[in-house]
Amino acid sequence: MRIPRSSELVKLIYFLAKYARSGQGASRPPEVFGDRNWREVYELFFDRLGDGRIFSKFRSISEQLRRDNIGRHINEGIPLLPRYQAILSSWTVMTHDEQWAEICQWMTEGVVQATGRLR
Repeated sequence: MRIPRSSELVKLIYFLAKYARSGQGASRPPEVFGDRNWREVYELFFDRLGDGRIFSKFRSISEQLRRDNIGRHINEGIPLLPRYQAILSSWTVMTHDEQWAEICQWMTEGVVQATGRLR
């Protein structure tokens, strides 16, 4: 049975795609994640956003969404799918810091310090 992507996952992926760093032929996670690679970033959110999926499936759908509809919307200007547009309509006008504050709530407990920085 297919599990729909949660609004939190869609917002997370938008943030990851929008603020990804480029370099050395491949994108890297946004600077706020420090030296973590994509797998490690997805691991931070798996417990709360996995929705019963196994990790490899969670990572796969996250990567697909980051590269496909949301990534192509950010990088090429293609329209978002209507479901994603509805979820992201208020999210896309928020600042980086506002989005980050919300994202921090979805990470595995104990990862974010009171300052909002990752451990």
